[in-house]
Amino acid sequence: MASAWAAIVARIVAKMNEVPNIGLVHDSTRLAMSEQDFLGWARVDIGGDARIRTWMVTMEDVPEVSWATLDGMVDWTRRASIKGLFQVEDAQGSESTAMALAEAVCAKLDTDLAATRLAGTVSFGGPCRIIHNEPRLFSFVLAHYIEIELALKTTDQR
Repeated sequence: MASAWAAIVARIVAKMNEVPNIGLVHDSTRLAMSEQDFLGWARVDIGGDARIRTWMVTMEDVPEVSWATLDGMVDWTRRASIKGLFQVEDAQGSESTAMALAEAVCAKLDTDLAATRLAGTVSFGGPCRIIHNEPRLFSFVLAHYIEIELALKTTDQR
């Protein structure tokens, strides 16, 4: 049986993949030992051009238990972190594109939280918060780094 966290991440990834031109969405932190490794999991074809456009969905901190019952039901406070990397291309206004995608992700997830509670994987949550939007150097590539935070509550069997 998959963990509650795995089900939450799977739903977030599925909803993000519905956003047009989102790029590559990963259900974990990706690491690279070389520039080739990095480009292998971070670069995607967008409109005929290979560009870095990738997302990683992770749990940032250990879930906090606010209560537990004798029959094993537990109320968890969780925090999803969604990190995006977008190749800097000043001529194409890449910063605006990166923010537009981040806002589209937030809208998609907030709508799904309100309508389905992430397909029933959470009790409640949100809204999404964009907490970082800054340039960073990744494997010799300057990229826009965006981080979205999503607070969630679950009640499930321990």
